[in-house]
Order: sequence, then C-alpha cells, then structure tokens
Amino acid sequence: ACDELKSFDFDFDIKYTDQNYNSIPDFLYALNDISIYLLDSFKKSLLYNKPFDINLCRSRLEKILHLVSNLVRFIDWDLEKICAINIEKLQLRYPEKFSTEKAIYRDLNAERKILEK
Repeated sequence: ACDELKSFDFDFDIKYTDQNYNSIPDFLYALNDISIYLLDSFKKSLLYNKPFDINLCRSRLEKILHLVSNLVRFIDWDLEKICAINIEKLQLRYPEKFSTEKAIYRDLNAERKILEK
C-alpha cells in the first residue's frame, strides 16, 4: 500500500499541487486546510442532517494522502519504513485484536523503542 501512495496521480486544485510547497509548514498548513474541509463535511452531515458527499470526502482523503506522501519525500524520509514502524507498534499494542483496555494501558516505553528505530 505504501508503494501505491508514492505513485498516485491525483487531480488536484492548483493550490494543492507540489509546486507551491517550499517548506514543511507549507505542507502542514495545506494538510490542516484540507482536514478542516473534511471535518466540516462530517459536521454538516451529523449535526445539520445535510447529505454526506462521499465523493468530496474521497477527494479530500486523496489530497491528504498525496500531501503526506510528498511531505515525506520532501523531508527525505521513507514512507514504507514509516508504515512498517507504525504496524510494528500496533502489533505490539494489539497482538491479537484491538481492545479499549490495551489502547488505554499501553507499554509506552516499548512503543517508544519501536518508534525510535
């Protein structure tokens, strides 16, 4: 799945294309902006009984994935390694399946060791 994120070619509004990002804050502001639009869509659906636009939601999520993928490349990190470390951390936390108790009572020291690899 991580390889796929690197190669997606999404159709973006001009303000979300990579050419406008010259710094980490540029990426973070764009991620924040898109997340707010996504949250607003959910809010309108849940609180105001507006129809939920699944295509808009999908489009916003695609933009978020695209930005995260490009931010990782901009910083010169390895997206596959980030995904693998996160999976390893979750496997430590939930060896069999998710549980609320394990989400609350985690071994933060063991998780930190995984994250610092």
